[in-house]
Amino acid sequence: MIGHPDVHNVRIVGPAHVPYHFRLIGMKRELSGADLLSNKDGVAETQLQVGSFLCYAEDLTTGALTTTKINIIGGVDPFIVELGEKPRQTPASNFRPSRIQAYQLFRTASAAPVDIDEDLAPVVSPNLTEYAAKQFSRATTPLTSRLEKRFSIGLSIDLTSARRGGWRAFQRVEGLHPRKDDNQIIINFGSLAFRPKERLRLSVSIEGDQVWQVNVPLFETGLNAEIALVKSGFGPELALRLVAPDPSLSLVLAGSSGSYPGGLERISGFQSDRRGKLDADPWTDLSWALADIRAGAVPRLPGEGPWPWDKHDPISDGYVVWAWMIAASADKTSLSLDQRCLNSLVQARKLGRPYFSATSELAAEMLEALALSSNDSAIRANAKYEAAIWSRRGKTKLKTGPFYAWERPERNLQAGKLPTGNYRTLASGRLRSDALDLEKVLV
Repeated sequence: MIGHPDVHNVRIVGPAHVPYHFRLIGMKRELSGADLLSNKDGVAETQLQVGSFLCYAEDLTTGALTTTKINIIGGVDPFIVELGEKPRQTPASNFRPSRIQAYQLFRTASAAPVDIDEDLAPVVSPNLTEYAAKQFSRATTPLTSRLEKRFSIGLSIDLTSARRGGWRAFQRVEGLHPRKDDNQIIINFGSLAFRPKERLRLSVSIEGDQVWQVNVPLFETGLNAEIALVKSGFGPELALRLVAPDPSLSLVLAGSSGSYPGGLERISGFQSDRRGKLDADPWTDLSWALADIRAGAVPRLPGEGPWPWDKHDPISDGYVVWAWMIAASADKTSLSLDQRCLNSLVQARKLGRPYFSATSELAAEMLEALALSSNDSAIRANAKYEAAIWSRRGKTKLKTGPFYAWERPERNLQAGKLPTGNYRTLASGRLRSDALDLEKVLV
């Protein structure tokens, strides 16, 4: 289309400064659309004919999809299309499993139907305000505790490779400088000078709430954590999301959910040549493997066995992927094959929570298949037992895009202050209904 008089340079600007996948579809048959990957700041450029298009914008960090009708006109080069509100920002959402019971109580008190979909129970809802005010204004819980809350963000390291009691405060934080941007805190893990072989875990504690935790993948291309203020009927809260600033890696992570049956290579701007670069880090390799599995392709690993990354402690995601590869490479089923797959999935569970949501989904699917179809009764029983454990873990899972995050109910973690022996405080302060106030930050 280059050189065509009705074709113009177009710049698409996403609602937030994160990677996006834009799909543009012409509203008339003769209009050619586009399939684009943005840069790390949510901006992409293409060429389009004059006319009307539907623009589907997928936030690759959350999976949120927005649809906008845009009209391309001539006389402007480039023609700039800005999606979303101004200034650019992503509305923070915070869906917590621990809120389900509170929402059920609210619906009962308001005589609304009590049957709800737990995945859709909203935290951010103006209808909760009156009920929350009554709940939190009792003598045992002053209303001020709802209007202002303490918070703390901590980083931990697992010194015993997934065995109990091994999590300690991570002390080697050179280069890590959390910063405040409006009402959110941004932590750039790509600037961390020391990269340990052990697992790292980020925790967010808010006064009166269950702590929010997520494993931190130290991608070679970087990782940002964004912890933003959320307004809700339960008072001020925080929402956490992880952002891979490399757009191609963000697309791979989104692909691990099976969102792109036509393949990632068809999307303009996607750097598929990185597939050949194995052993950069285990998290990037496993992201590719999970995306390949969802696309029906055979994944590649940098070596044999479930954990070929000698410089890093093993994580459960590697053993789940290996179980799938064992099953996929077999010509026919057998009891020994079923047992090998089950053994790998048991080891995955023992290694703790996974890094990626796709891992838990894949483990659940394989365990269900073994529980239903294995010819050995012991394997079926053990697979059913393991599936129940993954299911119980899933009840505390938080919606954090492609990354697996969860809540922990321990009361000593609900004071908005994390124990110093197990958590290195990166930032702490107070939340108000309209502001996030920092009192302490790692410098």
